[in-house]
Amino acid sequence: MKAVNKLLSLGHKKEEAAAPLTRKCPYCYGEIDIKATKCMHCTSDVSGSAQG
Repeated sequence: MKAVNKLLSLGHKKEEAAAPLTRKCPYCYGEIDIKATKCMHCTSDVSGSAQG
């Protein structure tokens, strides 16, 4: 069975990590959508670009 699983997995690529869909607000540290321009928790204006 191990040999069969090995043969079946040869053609598959490893899945890459998906890009994050949320980020932290720099003011209140609440989770907000990556595309958000205003934090829904503290209503602060945040830039549209992702911040690490």
